[in-house]
Amino acid sequence: MEMLRKKSDPTILQAMDFWKSRDPHTTSKEFIDFLAEPSFTIRSGYSKKLAKLLDVQSRGLFSREYFTKSYESYLNCEMNVRDKFTKILKNLKAMLSEQDLSVSSFDKALNAHSEFGYIKKPALKATFHEKRIQFGQETLEFMLNMLDYGNDGYIFVNHLTDYLKALDVYETLNYLNINHNFFMAEVTHEIVRALKSEEIPTDKIDAAFEEYSPLEKTLSIIDCQRIFTSLGYDLTFWEMLSLIEFVKRKMNSLIHKDIEIIGLVLYNWLLSIVAPDTDRPRTNAHAPPQKEEIQNVSEIKSEEADPRDYRPPKKQEQLPSISPDKYENPELRNSTDSQDDLIKFLNPSKNS
Repeated sequence: MEMLRKKSDPTILQAMDFWKSRDPHTTSKEFIDFLAEPSFTIRSGYSKKLAKLLDVQSRGLFSREYFTKSYESYLNCEMNVRDKFTKILKNLKAMLSEQDLSVSSFDKALNAHSEFGYIKKPALKATFHEKRIQFGQETLEFMLNMLDYGNDGYIFVNHLTDYLKALDVYETLNYLNINHNFFMAEVTHEIVRALKSEEIPTDKIDAAFEEYSPLEKTLSIIDCQRIFTSLGYDLTFWEMLSLIEFVKRKMNSLIHKDIEIIGLVLYNWLLSIVAPDTDRPRTNAHAPPQKEEIQNVSEIKSEEADPRDYRPPKKQEQLPSISPDKYENPELRNSTDSQDDLIKFLNPSKNS
């Protein structure tokens, strides 16, 4: 989606037959032909794999909105993240000016504590403190998490200083290199914020899961979208995919199929958000006694924490990363080839 954002004019994109079609469904062929537009520079092999991922029911046909609505929600999220990061960098440049530090001098100061151009987060924080550069804790963590492309605690110094140099030329940043884990956490953060603000009663969650009992069953991404719709949230395919991935990792529940999650895992995670004081494990009132293996899953506690602080286990295989209009505030399986392809589509830096 980032590639489309960078390569296409929104007006031209929405004027294309694929976008303006009134048919609520699209065939895999039509979708692949749409992505074959030369200016998009998307490889045909990848387009086919992406179509396969969106074709959840393997019918060669899927909802057009799986892509179009996801793209719109991605644009909102990306724009707000980029605007917020731009403001942070402008504040950083102002603080550097107060210390009579040029970007090149700042670059040298950071590289003095780096290893082959990569600096650890604690060392970067220490350098900020040494240079009397002060950010609020939330702002600092937002910036560091966004720059930590490998989710390994290291930041490439040139990435930060290149952004600063770009602001010398442009009023705002025109692009960001962001890994899918950061977008996954940002999307989840906004969903969590919305859930908490609504004070959803637990019996409403029970009702949302009623038709999916017993909860030891796996839920597809479509099932999950329906559950959230019944709770009052129409999440796009991209947002739902991001949330599924986050919850599975947070609850340490990796299952063998794409874009699916164990019902009890999602249920318990929701309870941990809307009713954090509720004793766990908790089972749906409509579910029969759970099998031992599922009881073990339900015993996993999901400590309440900011999703943006999440970091996947270093040796864990990568999963994929997807509103209601919740981005108004600029301040929110085992790995398979198809999921990795979606990650690459979201992060053009992996499309080389």
